[in-house]
Amino acid sequence: MDIAYNRDDTIAVLKYELQSYVIGDLLSALFSSGGKTMMKISYDGVGLFNINKGRWDHYEGFMRLEMEGFQSSETSTRLALEWVDEGLQD
Repeated sequence: MDIAYNRDDTIAVLKYELQSYVIGDLLSALFSSGGKTMMKISYDGVGLFNINKGRWDHYEGFMRLEMEGFQSSETSTRLALEWVDEGLQD
């Protein structure tokens, strides 16, 4: 975590780098054949939290999911907080 200053505001800069990974043998009662399977999920993001105002000024990250084996896929999703009502901003 870093601290930044913007005019009179103190901003906490939080950086997220999370990852989980699993690999193994798939055993299924529905299918007679098993096999190797792998799943990896990761999240990388940055959040700017305004300490003085007690709110997020900016938050954005990307979640990635990768699977191989019985079912293979790869997806990426953007997650963000954005202002909806401009009247709420200072």
